[in-house]
Amino acid sequence: MGAACCTTKQKSQLGNNATAMVMSGATLKRKVENAKKTKMLSFDNSHVEKLDSRFVVDNLRVMHFVNCQMKTIVDDTNQGVLVAAGQSLKKVNLGCNQIKILPESFFECCPMIESLIVSSNMLKQLPQSLSQL
Repeated sequence: MGAACCTTKQKSQLGNNATAMVMSGATLKRKVENAKKTKMLSFDNSHVEKLDSRFVVDNLRVMHFVNCQMKTIVDDTNQGVLVAAGQSLKKVNLGCNQIKILPESFFECCPMIESLIVSSNMLKQLPQSLSQL
């Protein structure tokens, strides 16, 4: 499959500077603390290769990681972000990344997802559990 970049229209919506930015530890901590209050975690245009323990927010409702150069969502040993969000996670936008696999555990941990955007990634197939939602 082709490169995982956004279309021209998507890039214009993101702005002229649609490249992923490296974020400081202080900025990351501030954004996660804010997400604990708002229940929305957004790291669009940031360099985040995978969701790890730095992004755990209990009862998260909305998650945005657009154009982050993300290669994997979670692996079998690190599902903390999804487990913490659990039943409350409703909207997820992981568009314009380099994700190849959407793990089965994604829908097992977060069965109440109403909106999932994974366009402009490198997905080869979707998990079977998706059909059970």
